[in-house]
Amino acid sequence: MRVLIVGGLAALCAGCATTETVQFRPSASQQAMTRDGQSALISRGKSSIVMVRPAGREVAANGRPVFIVNLENTGTAPADFRMAEVKARTTAGHEIPILTYESLVKEEQNRQVAMAILTGLSAGANSWSAAQYGGYWRQRAASYDNAAMFHNAAVTGQANLDQLEDTALKDHTLMPGERYAGQLHISPPPGDGGKTYQVSLMVGTDRHEINVQQGAK
Repeated sequence: MRVLIVGGLAALCAGCATTETVQFRPSASQQAMTRDGQSALISRGKSSIVMVRPAGREVAANGRPVFIVNLENTGTAPADFRMAEVKARTTAGHEIPILTYESLVKEEQNRQVAMAILTGLSAGANSWSAAQYGGYWRQRAASYDNAAMFHNAAVTGQANLDQLEDTALKDHTLMPGERYAGQLHISPPPGDGGKTYQVSLMVGTDRHEINVQQGAK
């Protein structure tokens, strides 16, 4: 009986979608297309062009969608882009929080604090074990191992912060003819099945509304 139950659960899980894909639903002033095998969308305003595509080919079923957003100022005057003006809402009207560069940095810093605590505990256990059950060489090896753990944690943390600095979308004033691009992170949209939501952003006085359909492939 136990074997049958386990087998049945495995069969059910096999049908569960663990990843989802993103498609765009263009409006009259927009064009859906495929870029390098991925869904993309171009939105044209009076003095700006926005192109959006997913940062990855798939999104975790309950994960955060990340989009690569390319902005272009086609007007004759500077155009402001502000993260505070980026909004995301479901078709039912529920707001989906936007993750700004500052919030992503804070999240990474919190992760590093937690990792430092875990690394410290692990290093303490290594040192205690070496002191209790080993001689000089084992204690020396534990010291090297501990130093390597702290170094690797620091290097990884700094690399994550550098990546956010290089890739996350931030406030930016686009000069005439200028292009600017970055990654837009949004919180996981609610829902277990198909998810439909809209991401809106401003480039100068142009509002671009991106309609997204996200669901199992």
